[in-house]
Amino acid sequence: MIKIQHLKIFVLAVIAAFFSLVTLNNIVDYETNHWCVQSTLAMESVQASNVVWRAIQSPWVITSAYILIILVEATIALLCWLSVILMLLKRGGKRLGLLSLTLAFGLFMLGFVVIAGEWFYMWQHSALADMQQKAAVFAVVMLNSMLFVAYEEP
Repeated sequence: MIKIQHLKIFVLAVIAAFFSLVTLNNIVDYETNHWCVQSTLAMESVQASNVVWRAIQSPWVITSAYILIILVEATIALLCWLSVILMLLKRGGKRLGLLSLTLAFGLFMLGFVVIAGEWFYMWQHSALADMQQKAAVFAVVMLNSMLFVAYEEP
């Protein structure tokens, strides 16, 4: 019989695998994703001139922001994998899983929807416009996963 605990472990393992691949892709295909961060922060396609003062042109800041994103993604993957291992060994791990899911929710919702999407107007960039919607979907997935993992079994 499948226990709810096993399903929670599976959900965390899938999210760990997702963030592991995202981290790997951001390292292996560094230039493509660096361009996305640069285009967003530089507000390259923004039409409203009264908000372009928000644009960041500094290569150092752009690269630092991208490295921070990669580090957060790697941390989420690591915490998720550790949570899975601890849960499989029946040594807790649920709180660690919730921490990783909270970080993932924050990355997608605060990082990509709020900051990139709304502050830097990513939605106006023709090549990046759908990324804000995808980030919102991922944020909802992370939030639902948090609720499921936090669920107390009867």
